[in-house]
Amino acid sequence: MDGAHLKNHHVRLLACSVDEDTSTDSDYRFLLDEKHVKYVTTAAGVFSDRPLTDRTFAPTLIGELLPPFPPGDWNSGHVAKDPETAEVYFAKLETIELPKVENIWHPIQLNEVDFTEQDDLNQRVRICTSPTINNGEPVIAKQKCSNAELEEEMELLQRKLEEGDQTATYFEMEEGTSVG
Repeated sequence: MDGAHLKNHHVRLLACSVDEDTSTDSDYRFLLDEKHVKYVTTAAGVFSDRPLTDRTFAPTLIGELLPPFPPGDWNSGHVAKDPETAEVYFAKLETIELPKVENIWHPIQLNEVDFTEQDDLNQRVRICTSPTINNGEPVIAKQKCSNAELEEEMELLQRKLEEGDQTATYFEMEEGTSVG
């Protein structure tokens, strides 16, 4: 485990959307070297021999299951498994334009990499701190699976605020671009 953990010591799991039965691809978002966001998709069945907890628990996922993260200027990678050797490897690396939230209706935008994670509530909800909001006190950060889901929630929150609901609070989080 220690040798395997060292292969990705500079990688932090930010979010994941994992297929429970491994019949479809799973999506992950990682932070490398505390500054580079990488989106990684694992092909269906790559980790079919491992329980869901291994595929969502960062130390096991990063330290044991995934291959070493390749160097270079890429932001999207696809992990596959060689059917002959069972070796897990990065089959594709590319630099793509990432989807953005289009409905930005307020002035506050935050960078996800500036947040310090305090605790995981589940795979997409975390307690975090940031010096730029809430006087550095903990806040709940919620990750959305897709831009469509995020856009829908942003429109709902905008309507609530316009109707005078003072309990509706939301900040855009970005990774160089706004992603919610």
